[in-house]
Order: sequence, then C-alpha cells, then structure tokens
Amino acid sequence: MEANTEGQAAIIASLQERIQALEEEIEELERQLATRPFSFDLTPGAGKISQPSIQDLIDELPRHSTKKYNSRPLSNIRHLVVHHSAVPPSVGPHRIAAYHVSKQDWPGIGYHFLVAENGSIYQGNALETVSYHAVKANPRGVGVCFLGNFTKTVPPPAQLAGGAHLIAWLMQGLGIALDEVKGHKEFMDTACPGEQWLNGQKWKEMLRGEIAEVQETADQPSPIPTVEDKAFHHYMLFWARDVEWAKNDWLNAQNFIGAFRPTAGFSVEEATHSEYVTIVGGPLGVSKAAEEQLKAAGCRVDRIAGKDEADTKRMLDELVKQGKRFLSLKE
Repeated sequence: MEANTEGQAAIIASLQERIQALEEEIEELERQLATRPFSFDLTPGAGKISQPSIQDLIDELPRHSTKKYNSRPLSNIRHLVVHHSAVPPSVGPHRIAAYHVSKQDWPGIGYHFLVAENGSIYQGNALETVSYHAVKANPRGVGVCFLGNFTKTVPPPAQLAGGAHLIAWLMQGLGIALDEVKGHKEFMDTACPGEQWLNGQKWKEMLRGEIAEVQETADQPSPIPTVEDKAFHHYMLFWARDVEWAKNDWLNAQNFIGAFRPTAGFSVEEATHSEYVTIVGGPLGVSKAAEEQLKAAGCRVDRIAGKDEADTKRMLDELVKQGKRFLSLKE
C-alpha cells in the first residue's frame, strides 16, 4: 500500500509541474500577443504590398460530410508554414483536397494556400480556419503549399515569385516577421518541404530573397495595363482542373475558333495577357474570382454560358452565323 501511495504522489507531483509549466507558457504567449504590433488588414490597398491574384476555391474543394475545422481569431496567427505537395505539380488543389478528406479523414484540405508551378495562387481555407498541416503549429500557423516535389529540385522562378508575393502580403497584413516564415520540417520531424529547403540548393534562402525583393519594390506603383501591353488580342478560356478539362466545350467551340481564330487555352494567367477574353461555360468551370482577376488585369471579358453544354454550343454557333465575336462586348 505504501509503495502505491508513493507512486500516486509522484504522478500527482509530475502533473502539477506540467500544469505549472503550461501556465507559464500561456502567460508568455499572452505577453507576446499583447506587445505584438498586429495590423490585421488584408484588404486591397491597405498596405504597400498589393494583394496578389488569388483564386478562391474554398467553396469548391471537397469537404467532409460531417467534420468541420475549428476557427480562430487572426490575432492567433504567428507563423507561415511552407510545404511542398511531394507529388507532381500537375496534381492540383482538388485532388489534394479529395485525398485529405477521403484518405486522411480530415474535414477538408489541409492548406490555406497553394502555389502552382506557373505562380498561380489558390486559396483552400480561410485564414481563420485551424486546418491540419503541421500538427502543433496548426493553431497559430498558415499553411502555404508549393505544388511539386522538391526533394531533388527547387521550385521554378515563376512559382517562387508567386509564393514570395503571397507570403510578403500575408506578412504585411498579419504583422509576421520573416523569421516566422519556416518550412514544415522546422516545426516537426518531416521531410517537407523537401531536402532542398535547408540543404543543397537551399530554396528557403531563395524564397527569402524573393520576399525581400517584393518588399523593396512595394513602393513602386504597378503600371496600368494598356492595349499595347497585351500579347494577345482575343483569348478563349476553357476550364481545366487537375486531370479533368472542358473537353465537350472545346469540341463545341470548334466552329467559333475556326471562324474567329482566337488564342484558345486553359490558363487564367495566360489569359490576363489578352485584350479580350471569352470564357466558355459557367462559374463552376472558370470561377467568378478568375473572371474578376482578368478584369483587374485590364481584360475585357465576355462569358458564353448556356443552360447546358448543348445550349452553349448553340450560342457560339449563333455568334458565328451573325459574324459577331462577342455576346456582350463591342470590339
């Protein structure tokens, strides 16, 4: 009995020490939060660094039928956590979200932002969402995933530039210092974001250099796009998502393409370099956010979307018959 009592006393003493340590940690965190100069203004025009173009996929990505992520105030955010997807860059947000939900049994995609190979940026969660991406860092971290596997290589220049712009903007709006931009492996035992993050080509340093350049040039106003700046006159934009794409819309638009010879493709970023853009299909394909991105880039945007694919083809063919390139625009 006496040995039992001594053992229980030791356990109680150990728990009390742990409680005391946690209370001290909480006090220190509260002190840091009280003295930290937060700005928390991520609205366009609120700071010197402009908001990058971000395609909002929050309501489009697969979500768990019952599970929900917790929320937090923006004041809790202290870290920006850099990840790589560890798969080919063609594996995009929708497939990653599906994997996180169906295989990991998570409420939704783990990342807040994803940066594609061409520098395009997608948002998977609101900043207030406590998503799963770095375990202990989750409550205070924002997950930024660079699509691709950087075990043996590093992100291409366009991807680094896009990610750096996003991170610099988040740092500005959330009051986060550069030292708090860390790789996943700096918070826990993992290979993410690849062997080249801290060793080899050290893409952490490459990213920090790009961030510094964004910050240094923030005072220089961006030129307003003009017609002369545009590489294309007319771009026909179709939706594409991971391995899925608008095959039927593409086939249905062949008469139109043959008649007017627009540049045709699947890249919103590429389309921003066109004076006129025709979006084929409704916002479940090319989203409203992408349409606003095109307009912000100085494009004149026309959307051809019928009640179904057959109706969209009818509308396109009718334009060909009338010799009209656009439904709602004057050329």
